Amino acid sequence: MGIIFKIMSFLLLSIGAFFVYGAKYIAVNFMKGVEGSRNKNGSEEVPADLNSVGMDSEKGEWNEQIHKKILNSKMIGMAFIIAGVILVLVAFK
Repeated sequence: MGIIFKIMSFLLLSIGAFFVYGAKYIAVNFMKGVEGSRNKNGSEEVPADLNSVGMDSEKGEWNEQIHKKILNSKMIGMAFIIAGVILVLVAFK
């Protein structure tokens, strides 16, 4: 039973790390497929470089949406990491 807890703990840690470190990639790819992410012209253009987003209203909306998705992905990842750390403490007691 102990080996299962050890495997599950490292699995949860790795899933959490993937979500935290890949948050920007996950958010951008998620936003490409969202129907509500169309701009006022009806096109689904994603800014090529998110750091170059200016103060234009459409780009500002994109910037805000991307940052919210990045934060949500990181929060989900941290939940997995916390669960993995607790399981590590239980498994390696």
